[in-house]
Amino acid sequence: MNFGGPNGASEAAATAATLTAAAAQAQQTAAGRARLALALAFLNAAPWDPSATAPTPDSDPAGQEAAQYDLEFTGAFSILDFIELGRASIDQADGGSANWNAGVDYAAELAKSPYRYEVQALYKAAGLNLGGDLADLTQNADIKPDPAAVRSLEQTSVPTGHLEVPELDLHTIGDNLVPVQMENYYGHQVAAAGDSSLLRQAFVNSFGHCNFTPAELVAGVLAISHRVTTGQWGQVADPSSLNQVASGLDLGAAQFAENYYPGPLTGAVGPESYRPGRS
Repeated sequence: MNFGGPNGASEAAATAATLTAAAAQAQQTAAGRARLALALAFLNAAPWDPSATAPTPDSDPAGQEAAQYDLEFTGAFSILDFIELGRASIDQADGGSANWNAGVDYAAELAKSPYRYEVQALYKAAGLNLGGDLADLTQNADIKPDPAAVRSLEQTSVPTGHLEVPELDLHTIGDNLVPVQMENYYGHQVAAAGDSSLLRQAFVNSFGHCNFTPAELVAGVLAISHRVTTGQWGQVADPSSLNQVASGLDLGAAQFAENYYPGPLTGAVGPESYRPGRS
């Protein structure tokens, strides 16, 4: 679907409303919740109830799906609303749709997802055939993009992984807008470009997009300042060091997560995976 026309925003809003209504209906049954879990896995939706202090654990698949559903579909302006309207803006700026699923193997993509156990458990509980649904999705994956739009986005908006200066990424684990798994994908891009020595990534145990405390932000700035000044990272970007520095700032709490790195970004494909002529 191309939202790049003059009525793109209204068409996107209508699409979001239709999808939200379908999701609300699906949420009422075990089969619907299982299939929503599958869709939410491909959206990399965080299983985090905003009222909780931690994500819903893997041991509670139903709770994970409920948290993902609330995150994606509820509220006066939901994350899905943002996604669909964002697509319209991107299509308009790019002169066409760069979205595709042609050639995607949905079973292979789910196999790499950190939410695959949730999906498998809910499918089993609902008595559904997960393999059959994945095969059906793969067989009918026939959406192709505008090649010019893909080239345009590749040239203007896709990180190459090449870094020219030191970079410290801070990311909330419960990011409801930019999935934390994107740091996994980005880290691999930087490694492939040979610039891992310039990159450090730190993760914060909190919900929300860029929901950092003043102490966390200042600790991050001090860490990158140390790297720029000395030419060495040392341990300054390690979570234990960041927490220690933050605790001495008298700026409030800090929750840098230790022993954490996000799982793979489900469905992550670069523009090189689609070229004109590819089926």
